[in-house]
Amino acid sequence: MTRSVVALFLSVLWIGCDTVDRQRAFEEDADLPPTGITQTDAGGRVVENSEGNAVQLDEDDWRVSPAYVGILRFNPAYPNPSGFGLITVEVVIQQFDGVPGGIVLRGFNTAGRLVELDRNVDASQPGTYALFFNPSQLSASGDISSVRGLNRIFLFDGQSTLLTYGDILVQ
Repeated sequence: MTRSVVALFLSVLWIGCDTVDRQRAFEEDADLPPTGITQTDAGGRVVENSEGNAVQLDEDDWRVSPAYVGILRFNPAYPNPSGFGLITVEVVIQQFDGVPGGIVLRGFNTAGRLVELDRNVDASQPGTYALFFNPSQLSASGDISSVRGLNRIFLFDGQSTLLTYGDILVQ
């Protein structure tokens, strides 16, 4: 019986370490420059060509953090590309009390400072939650033309654990 308990403990410890390592690698991926977008329309649907394939699909965007696999799901931000209207980021919470402290949307402004774009402290129960922001919030100077191009957006829990990230194109 003692060997079984020790084996179980070591298995849990190994799985925990593996998740920490995968989370660290995920966060390192998030620190890379933005590379592309998943093109979506104003209703949140991925834009498809006549054959039913996505016109632009960035497999790196909107992945679930290893720390939250099975707890969360994300839909691509929309509309993307965008002008200077509201952009929506949807989070689907699949487990009760799955996200401590709610959800916080952030992005780097044109001065390189991580700024808060939106927050929902009540997002903890199962359901779909939407966060909204205007790309002009990423302008440190107020010159909205300075945010044109690819911008990476990050979603954190209330304890600053990275949940997902994705790129938006501001035109």
